[in-house]
Amino acid sequence: MACPATATDLVLDLPWGRVAARRWGQAGARPLLACHGWLDNAASFDRLAPLLAAHGGLDILAIDLPGHGHSSWLPGAYSQPGQAACVLAVLDALGWQQTTLIGHSMGAGIACLLAASVPERVTALVCLDALGQLSAPVDATVPRLRKHLLSCPPGLSSTPRPLDSPQAGIVLRQQRNQLDAADAACLVQRGVVQRDGQWYWRYDPRLTEPSAVYLHEAQVQAVLGAITCPTLLLEADPPSRFIDAQAQQQRRACIAQLQHRRLAGGHHLHLGNAEAAAAAIAGFLGDTA
Repeated sequence: MACPATATDLVLDLPWGRVAARRWGQAGARPLLACHGWLDNAASFDRLAPLLAAHGGLDILAIDLPGHGHSSWLPGAYSQPGQAACVLAVLDALGWQQTTLIGHSMGAGIACLLAASVPERVTALVCLDALGQLSAPVDATVPRLRKHLLSCPPGLSSTPRPLDSPQAGIVLRQQRNQLDAADAACLVQRGVVQRDGQWYWRYDPRLTEPSAVYLHEAQVQAVLGAITCPTLLLEADPPSRFIDAQAQQQRRACIAQLQHRRLAGGHHLHLGNAEAAAAAIAGFLGDTA
Protein backbone atom coordinates (compact mmCIF):
# COMPACT_ATOMS: atom_id res chain seq x y z
CA MET A 1 0.00 0.00 0.00
CA ALA A 2 2.96 2.33 -0.42
CA CYS A 3 2.21 5.86 -1.55
CA PRO A 4 5.35 7.64 -2.76
CA ALA A 5 5.98 10.71 -0.63
CA THR A 6 8.76 12.30 1.35
CA ALA A 7 7.43 14.20 4.33
CA THR A 8 8.04 14.94 7.98
CA ASP A 9 5.27 13.83 10.31
CA LEU A 10 4.43 16.03 13.27
CA VAL A 11 1.78 16.45 15.95
CA LEU A 12 0.39 19.69 17.38
CA ASP A 13 -1.05 19.50 20.89
CA LEU A 14 -4.06 21.80 21.23
CA PRO A 15 -6.32 22.35 24.26
CA TRP A 16 -8.98 19.94 22.96
CA GLY A 17 -6.61 17.29 21.57
CA ARG A 18 -3.96 16.57 18.96
CA VAL A 19 -3.75 17.50 15.30
CA ALA A 20 -1.49 15.29 13.21
CA ALA A 21 0.12 16.61 10.05
CA ARG A 22 2.59 15.98 7.26
CA ARG A 23 5.11 18.63 6.23
CA TRP A 24 7.11 19.25 3.05
CA GLY A 25 9.34 22.04 1.79
CA GLN A 26 11.37 24.63 3.65
CA ALA A 27 10.62 25.66 7.23
CA GLY A 28 10.20 29.42 7.40
CA ALA A 29 9.31 29.74 3.70
CA ARG A 30 5.91 30.88 2.40
CA PRO A 31 3.35 28.95 4.49
CA LEU A 32 0.75 26.79 2.81
CA LEU A 33 -1.82 24.76 4.76
CA ALA A 34 -3.82 21.98 3.09
CA CYS A 35 -7.21 20.63 4.22
CA HIS A 36 -8.52 17.30 2.91
CA GLY A 37 -12.06 16.18 2.14
CA TRP A 38 -14.67 14.30 4.17
CA LEU A 39 -13.40 10.98 5.57
CA ASP A 40 -10.00 11.52 3.90
CA ASN A 41 -6.77 12.48 5.67
CA ALA A 42 -3.50 14.34 5.14
CA ALA A 43 -2.25 11.64 2.74
CA SER A 44 -4.70 13.12 0.24
CA PHE A 45 -1.82 15.52 -0.58
CA ASP A 46 1.00 12.93 -0.68
CA ARG A 47 1.26 13.24 -4.46
CA LEU A 48 0.60 16.97 -4.86
CA ALA A 49 2.68 18.39 -2.00
CA PRO A 50 6.10 16.98 -3.02
CA LEU A 51 5.61 18.38 -6.52
CA LEU A 52 4.76 21.81 -5.12
CA ALA A 53 7.70 21.65 -2.71
CA ALA A 54 10.02 20.96 -5.65
CA HIS A 55 9.24 24.45 -6.97
CA GLY A 56 10.88 25.85 -3.81
CA GLY A 57 9.93 28.66 -1.47
CA LEU A 58 7.08 26.84 0.29
CA ASP A 59 6.51 25.44 3.77
CA ILE A 60 3.62 23.00 3.17
CA LEU A 61 1.58 21.48 5.98
CA ALA A 62 -1.24 19.00 5.29
CA ILE A 63 -3.28 18.27 8.41
CA ASP A 64 -5.58 15.49 9.49
CA LEU A 65 -8.72 17.43 10.34
CA PRO A 66 -10.22 16.61 13.75
CA GLY A 67 -11.92 13.21 13.69
CA HIS A 68 -9.82 12.09 10.72
CA GLY A 69 -6.55 10.23 10.27
CA HIS A 70 -4.26 10.44 13.30
CA SER A 71 -5.92 13.52 14.82
CA SER A 72 -8.09 13.44 17.96
CA TRP A 73 -11.83 13.02 17.78
CA LEU A 74 -13.82 16.06 18.91
CA PRO A 75 -15.86 15.74 22.10
CA GLY A 76 -18.86 17.46 20.54
CA ALA A 77 -20.62 17.58 17.18
CA TYR A 78 -18.75 18.17 13.93
CA SER A 79 -19.46 21.11 11.65
CA GLN A 80 -17.53 23.02 9.03
CA PRO A 81 -17.43 26.22 11.15
CA GLY A 82 -16.11 24.10 14.02
CA GLN A 83 -13.46 22.57 11.78
CA ALA A 84 -12.55 26.05 10.53
CA ALA A 85 -12.01 27.15 14.14
CA CYS A 86 -9.69 24.17 14.62
CA VAL A 87 -7.71 25.14 11.50
CA LEU A 88 -7.37 28.66 12.86
CA ALA A 89 -6.04 27.20 16.12
CA VAL A 90 -3.47 25.23 14.08
CA LEU A 91 -2.28 28.45 12.43
CA ASP A 92 -1.93 30.05 15.85
CA ALA A 93 0.00 27.05 17.20
CA LEU A 94 2.39 27.26 14.24
CA GLY A 95 2.81 31.00 14.63
CA TRP A 96 1.56 31.53 11.08
CA GLN A 97 -0.09 34.94 10.97
CA GLN A 98 -0.91 34.48 7.29
CA THR A 99 -1.10 31.49 4.99
CA THR A 100 -2.19 30.21 1.63
CA LEU A 101 -4.99 27.66 2.03
CA ILE A 102 -5.56 24.65 -0.20
CA GLY A 103 -8.79 22.73 0.32
CA HIS A 104 -10.27 19.68 -1.37
CA SER A 105 -14.03 19.02 -1.30
CA MET A 106 -15.12 19.54 2.34
CA GLY A 107 -11.70 21.07 2.98
CA ALA A 108 -12.42 23.65 0.28
CA GLY A 109 -15.63 24.60 2.10
CA ILE A 110 -13.66 25.02 5.33
CA ALA A 111 -11.00 27.08 3.55
CA CYS A 112 -13.67 29.32 2.01
CA LEU A 113 -15.17 29.99 5.46
CA LEU A 114 -11.77 31.08 6.75
CA ALA A 115 -10.91 33.21 3.72
CA ALA A 116 -14.24 35.01 4.06
CA SER A 117 -14.39 35.46 7.83
CA VAL A 118 -10.73 36.07 8.74
CA PRO A 119 -9.33 37.53 5.49
CA GLU A 120 -6.32 38.99 7.31
CA ARG A 121 -5.04 35.42 7.84
CA VAL A 122 -5.49 34.11 4.26
CA THR A 123 -3.31 35.52 1.48
CA ALA A 124 -4.47 33.17 -1.28
CA LEU A 125 -6.93 30.32 -1.70
CA VAL A 126 -6.87 27.14 -3.82
CA CYS A 127 -10.06 25.06 -4.06
CA LEU A 128 -9.99 21.55 -5.50
CA ASP A 129 -13.23 20.40 -7.11
CA ALA A 130 -15.47 22.31 -4.69
CA LEU A 131 -16.36 25.91 -3.93
CA GLY A 132 -18.16 26.67 -0.67
CA GLN A 133 -20.23 24.42 1.55
CA LEU A 134 -23.09 22.06 0.82
CA SER A 135 -26.43 23.87 0.70
CA ALA A 136 -30.08 22.87 1.02
CA PRO A 137 -33.44 24.59 0.41
CA VAL A 138 -35.32 26.11 3.33
CA ASP A 139 -38.08 23.50 3.23
CA ALA A 140 -35.49 20.79 3.94
CA THR A 141 -34.59 22.34 7.32
CA VAL A 142 -37.03 20.49 9.59
CA PRO A 143 -36.74 17.04 7.92
CA ARG A 144 -32.96 17.30 8.12
CA LEU A 145 -33.06 18.38 11.76
CA ARG A 146 -35.41 15.49 12.59
CA LYS A 147 -33.13 13.00 10.86
CA HIS A 148 -30.16 14.36 12.81
CA LEU A 149 -31.89 14.25 16.20
CA LEU A 150 -33.21 10.73 15.77
CA SER A 151 -29.85 9.37 14.62
CA CYS A 152 -27.68 10.93 17.34
CA PRO A 153 -28.88 10.01 20.86
CA PRO A 154 -26.96 12.03 23.48
CA GLY A 155 -24.09 10.19 25.09
CA LEU A 156 -24.00 7.44 22.47
CA SER A 157 -21.61 7.01 19.58
CA SER A 158 -21.56 4.75 16.58
CA THR A 159 -19.56 1.53 16.85
CA PRO A 160 -16.91 1.23 14.14
CA ARG A 161 -17.42 -1.74 11.85
CA PRO A 162 -14.28 -3.81 11.24
CA LEU A 163 -12.75 -4.23 7.80
CA ASP A 164 -11.71 -7.63 6.53
CA SER A 165 -8.32 -6.17 5.61
CA PRO A 166 -6.69 -2.93 4.41
CA GLN A 167 -7.19 -4.23 0.88
CA ALA A 168 -10.94 -4.33 1.55
CA GLY A 169 -10.72 -0.65 2.49
CA ILE A 170 -8.99 0.11 -0.78
CA VAL A 171 -11.76 -1.63 -2.72
CA LEU A 172 -14.42 0.35 -0.81
CA ARG A 173 -12.70 3.66 -1.56
CA GLN A 174 -12.41 2.70 -5.21
CA GLN A 175 -16.13 1.97 -5.40
CA ARG A 176 -17.31 5.01 -3.47
CA ASN A 177 -14.94 7.62 -4.90
CA GLN A 178 -14.07 6.31 -8.38
CA LEU A 179 -10.38 6.10 -7.44
CA ASP A 180 -7.83 3.76 -8.92
CA ALA A 181 -6.16 1.29 -6.56
CA ALA A 182 -2.96 3.31 -6.09
CA ASP A 183 -4.81 6.53 -5.22
CA ALA A 184 -7.18 4.72 -2.87
CA ALA A 185 -4.19 3.06 -1.17
CA CYS A 186 -2.73 6.51 -0.49
CA LEU A 187 -5.74 7.35 1.68
CA VAL A 188 -6.24 3.92 3.22
CA GLN A 189 -2.63 3.55 4.34
CA ARG A 190 -3.08 6.49 6.73
CA GLY A 191 -6.78 5.94 7.27
CA VAL A 192 -6.91 2.50 8.93
CA VAL A 193 -5.66 1.04 12.21
CA GLN A 194 -5.36 -2.52 13.54
CA ARG A 195 -6.81 -3.26 16.99
CA ASP A 196 -7.19 -6.69 18.58
CA GLY A 197 -6.39 -8.40 15.32
CA GLN A 198 -9.01 -6.50 13.29
CA TRP A 199 -8.77 -3.49 10.98
CA TYR A 200 -10.86 -0.32 11.45
CA TRP A 201 -11.18 3.08 9.83
CA ARG A 202 -9.44 5.73 11.93
CA TYR A 203 -12.11 8.39 11.37
CA ASP A 204 -14.72 9.14 14.02
CA PRO A 205 -17.93 7.25 13.08
CA ARG A 206 -19.94 10.31 14.11
CA LEU A 207 -18.68 12.01 10.96
CA THR A 208 -21.08 9.80 8.99
CA GLU A 209 -24.14 10.90 10.98
CA PRO A 210 -26.57 13.35 9.33
CA SER A 211 -25.71 17.02 9.78
CA ALA A 212 -28.22 19.09 11.74
CA VAL A 213 -28.30 22.12 9.44
CA TYR A 214 -27.14 23.06 5.95
CA LEU A 215 -26.72 26.64 4.81
CA HIS A 216 -29.13 28.00 2.22
CA GLU A 217 -27.53 28.58 -1.17
CA ALA A 218 -27.87 32.35 -0.69
CA GLN A 219 -25.81 32.08 2.50
CA VAL A 220 -23.12 30.04 0.75
CA GLN A 221 -22.90 32.65 -1.98
CA ALA A 222 -22.72 35.43 0.64
CA VAL A 223 -19.68 33.69 2.14
CA LEU A 224 -18.05 33.39 -1.27
CA GLY A 225 -18.80 37.03 -2.01
CA ALA A 226 -16.80 38.04 1.06
CA ILE A 227 -13.61 36.35 -0.23
CA THR A 228 -11.22 39.06 -1.39
CA CYS A 229 -7.94 37.17 -1.77
CA PRO A 230 -6.75 35.71 -5.10
CA THR A 231 -8.48 32.36 -5.57
CA LEU A 232 -7.83 29.40 -7.87
CA LEU A 233 -10.53 26.81 -8.52
CA LEU A 234 -9.48 23.54 -10.15
CA GLU A 235 -12.41 21.42 -11.30
CA ALA A 236 -12.49 17.92 -12.69
CA ASP A 237 -13.06 17.42 -16.40
CA PRO A 238 -15.52 15.87 -16.99
CA PRO A 239 -17.35 17.33 -13.97
CA SER A 240 -17.56 14.99 -11.01
CA ARG A 241 -20.91 13.77 -9.68
CA PHE A 242 -20.52 16.00 -6.61
CA ILE A 243 -20.91 19.21 -8.64
CA ASP A 244 -24.15 21.00 -9.51
CA ALA A 245 -23.12 22.80 -12.72
CA GLN A 246 -25.68 25.62 -12.46
CA ALA A 247 -25.00 26.35 -8.80
CA GLN A 248 -21.24 26.14 -9.39
CA GLN A 249 -21.43 28.73 -12.16
CA GLN A 250 -23.29 31.10 -9.84
CA ARG A 251 -20.78 30.49 -7.07
CA ARG A 252 -17.82 31.19 -9.32
CA ALA A 253 -19.32 34.59 -10.16
CA CYS A 254 -19.30 35.54 -6.46
CA ILE A 255 -15.50 35.71 -6.07
CA ALA A 256 -13.93 38.82 -7.56
CA GLN A 257 -10.38 37.48 -7.96
CA LEU A 258 -11.17 33.97 -9.17
CA GLN A 259 -9.12 31.98 -11.65
CA HIS A 260 -10.89 28.87 -12.91
CA ARG A 261 -9.37 25.87 -14.66
CA ARG A 262 -10.55 22.39 -15.55
CA LEU A 263 -8.17 19.45 -15.35
CA ALA A 264 -8.57 15.89 -16.53
CA GLY A 265 -9.41 13.60 -13.64
CA GLY A 266 -12.09 12.82 -11.11
CA HIS A 267 -13.07 14.39 -7.80
CA HIS A 268 -9.62 13.54 -6.34
CA LEU A 269 -7.84 15.15 -9.29
CA HIS A 270 -4.95 16.22 -7.03
CA LEU A 271 -4.17 12.52 -6.55
CA GLY A 272 -4.96 11.17 -9.99
CA ASN A 273 -3.55 14.13 -11.97
CA ALA A 274 -1.09 15.56 -9.45
CA GLU A 275 1.43 16.80 -12.03
CA ALA A 276 -1.09 19.01 -13.84
CA ALA A 277 -2.60 20.21 -10.55
CA ALA A 278 0.84 21.10 -9.17
CA ALA A 279 1.76 23.01 -12.33
CA ALA A 280 -1.48 25.02 -12.20
CA ILE A 281 -1.10 25.79 -8.47
CA ALA A 282 2.58 26.70 -8.78
CA GLY A 283 1.78 29.14 -11.57
CA PHE A 284 -1.01 30.66 -9.49
CA LEU A 285 1.23 30.98 -6.42
CA GLY A 286 3.89 32.61 -8.57
CA ASP A 287 1.37 35.22 -9.66
CA THR A 288 0.33 35.91 -6.06
CA ALA A 289 3.82 35.97 -4.51
